[in-house]
Amino acid sequence: GGLDYSWTFEGASPPVSNEINPEVTYYNEGSYKVTLKVSNAKGEDILTKENYITVSQVEPDYCSADVNGTGGIRGISNVQIGTINNASAAGDYTYYSDLQTTVERNGSYPITITSSSGGFAVGADGRGNKVAVWVDWNQDGDFRDANEKVAVINNTGSTTYSANVNVPADAARRKSRMRIRSFYSFGNDDEDPCGEKPEGEVEDYNLYINATDINPVADFEANTQSVPSGAFVNFKDISQNTVTGWEWNFEGGTPAISYDRDPQIKYSTPG
Repeated sequence: GGLDYSWTFEGASPPVSNEINPEVTYYNEGSYKVTLKVSNAKGEDILTKENYITVSQVEPDYCSADVNGTGGIRGISNVQIGTINNASAAGDYTYYSDLQTTVERNGSYPITITSSSGGFAVGADGRGNKVAVWVDWNQDGDFRDANEKVAVINNTGSTTYSANVNVPADAARRKSRMRIRSFYSFGNDDEDPCGEKPEGEVEDYNLYINATDINPVADFEANTQSVPSGAFVNFKDISQNTVTGWEWNFEGGTPAISYDRDPQIKYSTPG
């Protein structure tokens, strides 16, 4: 007879397939193993290739942003959001490509930016020190789309600027660029993620967009599928897409139901 195919793709969507030549999508950077089990009437064979697929994300070429005056005046001395807590010296523009934090779709995350100088509180005419934050939610290489200007924070006499970064429900998965700009504003609506300003500083970071709003895909494996009566079988969950709860049912096993992630089950009756 013909062969039956069972593929398992670590880190991919879908994570499993029974097709001969499946097509899957990888969202996250990293190296992933692939397992293929083939079977027919005579038996089965399994092959696993570790680190077989390497995924990298090509970053868009973003617009330049710089300071054409004295660098460091009204600069950024610290940025804190999620696991990012970055203290930095005064400068013009810096991309901290190795600093990123994970956020969820529909999530809201406090961000605090500390400036190297205070004063110049924003008045009724809109003039004064400000900090603006943008995120390229759809990863198209700019900060001009709807919801991508996530905050414009007015100075109130303090060196600390605080806001919330609200992640849209349709934010693209993977890594998205976040741009932070401190500057002196000469009026309302003059914040711009690109180009030069006479003073201030620009810093770029990355937000990794996770997606726990997608359905899980159940899958498991066992250390054996044939045991003598009275022996134990160890089960291992290999489900995909951020599973947070488990309910196992074991016909003929003890216990018959388990809520553990990786249960051990005893089988006492042949069958």
